Amino acid sequence: MSILFDFDGVLLNSRENMRRSWLEVQVECDVGVDFENYFALIGKPFQVILSELGISKNRELIEHTYFAASSRHIDALSLFPGIAETISVLAELRTPIGILTSKDPVRTRQFVRRFQLPISMLYSPTDTLRGKPEPDLFVAAADEWGVEPADITYIGDMSVDEEAATGFGAAYIHCDWGYGAPLTQDCKKAATPADLLDLLVARYAPNLMPFLNTASMPTVAHRH
Repeated sequence: MSILFDFDGVLLNSRENMRRSWLEVQVECDVGVDFENYFALIGKPFQVILSELGISKNRELIEHTYFAASSRHIDALSLFPGIAETISVLAELRTPIGILTSKDPVRTRQFVRRFQLPISMLYSPTDTLRGKPEPDLFVAAADEWGVEPADITYIGDMSVDEEAATGFGAAYIHCDWGYGAPLTQDCKKAATPADLLDLLVARYAPNLMPFLNTASMPTVAHRH
């Protein structure tokens, strides 16, 4: 059994970091697309987002500008309340845990180190692995862990996350504190990290449920 997390909007509260980075793109690259239009598409690889926004010129410059700004504005990042505690509990279950994100691998590693998350398995797009909603990263994780799609639970916050997970055959849990709506309304949902922990432990370690005290865990106040 394996657990894969999306990064932005699930573990990482990165909206302000994204806003500052996109502002620099607007100024330095003369891009007129509003931040909210960009933000509505997050979860997909950056170049895919630019394509869907109709941006065809200076795309390498835009990507470089955005990524560099994002790394500089690392102070605008934070973990959502309760996430650090949830990850710590899951790490004790000895269940494989990874991050699967459309964020580039350089910034993903940088931000994971920043918050000292006990997660070493990171799956990001490369020249040969496409990002969500394509299944490539899920296939890579399943192959590396030696598990079947049905053995994986993916935790996301955007419709593209549910599309990618269910298209691959993995279970999906939607985080209501994230940045988007689920693709379907009948998917499992977690209102707080404590709820998420209950759902995950119920699947992976049900014998621990009577001993799991989530009442004292911080709840998530962030809502959209």
